[in-house]
Amino acid sequence: TWSVAAARATARLAAASAPRAVDAWHERKCLACAGEPGACVALPPAFVAPDVAGKRLECKLCPRASSFGCAAITIAPRGGWVCPQHVCHGCGARARDNDADASGGGKRRARAKTATVLLRCATCSKAFCDECSGGAEFEALEGHPGEWEANGFYLPAESYEYVRCQLCITPKPRTAA
Repeated sequence: TWSVAAARATARLAAASAPRAVDAWHERKCLACAGEPGACVALPPAFVAPDVAGKRLECKLCPRASSFGCAAITIAPRGGWVCPQHVCHGCGARARDNDADASGGGKRRARAKTATVLLRCATCSKAFCDECSGGAEFEALEGHPGEWEANGFYLPAESYEYVRCQLCITPKPRTAA
């Protein structure tokens, strides 16, 4: 049992010291609430304390950032946080570059299916695989409209496409005041 425990400790240390996909630059504002670092603009879940809710998370696969409150977590995941845009909003299929354990624990579970391409909305935090997009209208984008490319970050073209999803391009009905 000692050798198994030592092997696990060595594996954890190697994972923690492995180079991250995105080291230099992350977005400043939270992808869910657009809050500045140190503040969660949205009302966090009751189990996330106010002093924890504003802490910042950075995606280990892309420049997205979130607050603990918007991600609904109280401690940072051991292997690093992966933003919701690396998983299909509809079925949970993962992008090819997302090998993170979605179970959140050490228990082995069946691997989630892998999406051929994820359509990542540049406006909101959602992503959809081809199957779940179901022929919905998307506004295709040449690249990310933010500062990603200017800061040297490009998502793998074989795994992702930038879009504005139907939820973001559909005009919201006006309400009478």
